[in-house]
Amino acid sequence: MSKKELHSMKKPQDHDTSNLGTSASLNSVSSNKQDKDLVQSPLKASFEYLKGENYNIELNFIEGDEHPLTEQGNLEAILMACEQIKQDKIRNCRDQIFKKTLASFTPLHVAAFSGNADTARLLVRESGIDINVQALGQRTPLLLACATGNNEVAKVFIEEKADPNLAREDKVTPLMLSVLINAKDIVALLIENGANISAEATKGRTALHFAAANGFKSILKMLLENGGDVNVVLEEGCSNLHLASLFGHTKTASLLIQKGAALEMKDQQGYTALHYATHSERSEVAEKLLACGANKDAVDKLHFTPFHLAAQNNHINVCHVLLKYKANLNSLANDRVTPLMLAVFHGHLETVQFLCSNGSVLQARHQTGKTALHFASQRGHHEVARYLIEKGSYLHTCDLQGYTPLHKAAQNGHKKVCKVLLDRGANVDASNDKGTTPLIVAANYGHYKVVKFLVDRGADINASHSSGTTSLHFAAERGHSEIAKLLLEKGADVNACDSWGLSALHRAAKNGHESLAELFIKSNAIINSKDNWQYTPLHRAAENGHSSTVAMLLDMGSEVEARDKWGFTSLHRAACNGKTETIQILLSANVDVNAQDSLGYTALHRASEGGYYDTVKILIKAGSDVNCLDNQGFSPLHRAAENGHQDVVEMLIEYGSNVNSQTYTLNYKASALSSYVKDSSVGNQSGNTTNGFKKEPNKTKGPAALLLAAQNGHEKTVELLLKKGADAEITDFWKSTALHKSAEDGKIKSAECLIKYFNDVNLKDRWGYTPLHRASENGHSKIIELLLRNGGDIKSVDQWKCTPLIRAAQYGHYECTKLLIESGSSMDDTDKWGFSAFLRACQNGHTKIAQLLLASGADETKTTREKTTALMLVSYGGFSDTLEMLLERKANPNAVMDKGLTALHFASQKGHAAVIRLLATHGANVNAADQFGYTPLHKTAFHGHTDCVKLLLRFNARLDITDKQGCTPLMRASQNGHKDVEKIIENYKTRKSQKTCLCGKIMSDGGDNKDSVCQECKLMGLYAVSLPFKENKDNIEQNESAIHMV
Repeated sequence: MSKKELHSMKKPQDHDTSNLGTSASLNSVSSNKQDKDLVQSPLKASFEYLKGENYNIELNFIEGDEHPLTEQGNLEAILMACEQIKQDKIRNCRDQIFKKTLASFTPLHVAAFSGNADTARLLVRESGIDINVQALGQRTPLLLACATGNNEVAKVFIEEKADPNLAREDKVTPLMLSVLINAKDIVALLIENGANISAEATKGRTALHFAAANGFKSILKMLLENGGDVNVVLEEGCSNLHLASLFGHTKTASLLIQKGAALEMKDQQGYTALHYATHSERSEVAEKLLACGANKDAVDKLHFTPFHLAAQNNHINVCHVLLKYKANLNSLANDRVTPLMLAVFHGHLETVQFLCSNGSVLQARHQTGKTALHFASQRGHHEVARYLIEKGSYLHTCDLQGYTPLHKAAQNGHKKVCKVLLDRGANVDASNDKGTTPLIVAANYGHYKVVKFLVDRGADINASHSSGTTSLHFAAERGHSEIAKLLLEKGADVNACDSWGLSALHRAAKNGHESLAELFIKSNAIINSKDNWQYTPLHRAAENGHSSTVAMLLDMGSEVEARDKWGFTSLHRAACNGKTETIQILLSANVDVNAQDSLGYTALHRASEGGYYDTVKILIKAGSDVNCLDNQGFSPLHRAAENGHQDVVEMLIEYGSNVNSQTYTLNYKASALSSYVKDSSVGNQSGNTTNGFKKEPNKTKGPAALLLAAQNGHEKTVELLLKKGADAEITDFWKSTALHKSAEDGKIKSAECLIKYFNDVNLKDRWGYTPLHRASENGHSKIIELLLRNGGDIKSVDQWKCTPLIRAAQYGHYECTKLLIESGSSMDDTDKWGFSAFLRACQNGHTKIAQLLLASGADETKTTREKTTALMLVSYGGFSDTLEMLLERKANPNAVMDKGLTALHFASQKGHAAVIRLLATHGANVNAADQFGYTPLHKTAFHGHTDCVKLLLRFNARLDITDKQGCTPLMRASQNGHKDVEKIIENYKTRKSQKTCLCGKIMSDGGDNKDSVCQECKLMGLYAVSLPFKENKDNIEQNESAIHMV
């Protein structure tokens, strides 16, 4: 083969596969893109991959003028000639990558594609260059010789022991490149000299794949006879037979089948070789595969059969072959797609006729409910639609949306299909369950010709959707002016309103369709009509910033001061969205710039809240009052500061906004700290949380702008306000400062700004909280550090006598607790009920914090004023982990508080079974009575805790103890209506009166019978001896099962 012939192989023809590209699987050469409204189809005939990567790029090195290396016998001359050829190639090369590759070539590489056998042999033997030397891309001289078809040089290199398996960087070997150019002799020589037939290049390609894809039968046979795997696959699962079938190489396919190729092997998408042949219209290959036993109805992952592919691609010859072998032409793929649907969808009339003539079901339904006629209508194939109707397709069949074929034709603007359908009796006003007619659909999608055609054929112009929306509404919404004009000329009601009260004018104004809006007004639309929210068309246009539409509406007489349901004027609506140009037009129409909505907001409030700087500036210059207050006492400055709009804040201050004005307390959300009503003990005490506050809202001393900015973490706004004269220590109604708010919400940067301006960081609010209290209660350790560095008082107490440490421990903030301890907080301080930090941690089940406090020297024996111990608090809360920790430290489970209550009383009252078990196994007295005579069993029976009742009985709680009113636990359960508890106690009493063998058999009802085992157990020689119960040590369940069988 000449170099010119080799070079021509670089441009693959229609069926050339010398370039396998980036992928060779059938899925990769097919389009999988699926419109949600289209037939689901995995394939579309395409060989785009042939335009991909060129596997034999070495052919570029023989491009252009040939410079054969003719020098012989003189090594120095040969070397110089090789260098000259290389430099000429580099000079004429435009591709930078090729230039770099050429520059890396040795004389042996140049000789590989330009030399002859003698020069190559001389270079190998006398130049001293390694025969396996690699240039850029790991190219060896042998690889270049094989790739460029220089057979005589390749033979020399092989004879001189060049390694035949040294591959390019993409793992392509000399053998693969020789196969690729059909160089049989070199292939044979390489195999003979140890070339690896099974070597894989990228994506799993082997020499066999190149041979099969190109139809090189002789080479393929040689490879197979020398150990090649007939069923080797690419990464995509594509086999040799797949490739031969795809490219129509019948003889190659026959050889592969003879050699044992698997007919039913599938690639990763589930395609068989028959799918490949069918897809690429290789009818001869398809017939060969079928004749050899290929499954005619094989399915891929989407359940597409070969018939689906043939129908989709209009391969009528393949359809004939498939039908000859009795393939099912009505098979259903995923989504219930049939071959007929695919043929119809793509408009293949000849294939449609073939399928219909051979038994395809016309009325088969797609998963969406569409028939073949729906698809023909949707795609605009009017000849196909006409044929289907002639063959009996139903005109009025509806899909799952209730759409008829006429709807689909109208939706996609296919006038010819509409004519075909209407001429054959389709209902022009057919509607689905939502009232959608073909006219509404056409108007919505802007198909003027279809709209006109339907109107001329008698469609109801004023028919409405279930929402009340007519064709005119849809045209107005979408801006289809020609359609709207046509509908008005034909009598459409311009003032018809939908379910939301929107007229066509509202919809046109909302979307800025100025010419349409003007058309409607000139057609007698009510210019100030109001929708269900009392919006006028002017509101709608202004809200969305359609300034030219706003100007037109004002010129045509729109009421500029009209109010919507919330009291908004058009100016409010424009200001909410920062529509500056629209605002200028409204202002020129003398709109009231200080008008207030139902919440008291002016347009300036709305613009300030949204941070629209330019809008704020225009409104101020137009005379908007910068100190106007809304119903909550907020000025525009408050709104801007609250949302952190620094530039707007600065402007408002410059124009005279009062930096220290305060809102009303009406709107102010009380701090979490203000709602401290949690019981301070397990007794009946509760804190006074009213503190003399009035129940009705107080319209004085709400938060100033500084507090609002601080609590929302807008540190730059905080800093600006302070620089502009804001009082750093200003307080609200609850005497909270901005520092309190920052501390409570963890806004560290705001706190850092504020603290520079504070004289006293220990200021207290109405509950006696300092900023340090708030930070401690909410777990903000960084703020605690900041406050401590700046004089925060760790000994300060609130009105409940709680220190910051108590608050941190109470709410479970470990790091804060640790920090406060390290800063010297006293662990002996107690609140007004006698709770220490340790007791508060136990009360809330914060085990790690309790351990930290104990390790730091907290007194674990400390009790509250009511003598409540840590163990009691834990038991009341049901915190078994904390309880275990305390019991391990030898806490007394039988300690008694005021009124005679023990920890077990609390656990029993609250129904904490796990706590009861722990206490009882650690020696708690299950029969201890309080000052009213209640035992733990009285408590738990009264409250109906069945599990706890059972558990206490297992620990030998007595049923006969009566309280001071003479009631037993059974009587207390009965009083409160706990039938299940009554039943448990009665059953327990019955069992106690019976003698039971250890095997479980009831022996007697008591009496004088002293036998401990039944007669059967005696005969079996089984005697059980119970081990003694060891109080406070072993788990009760372990002891109950501790029996020794003799």
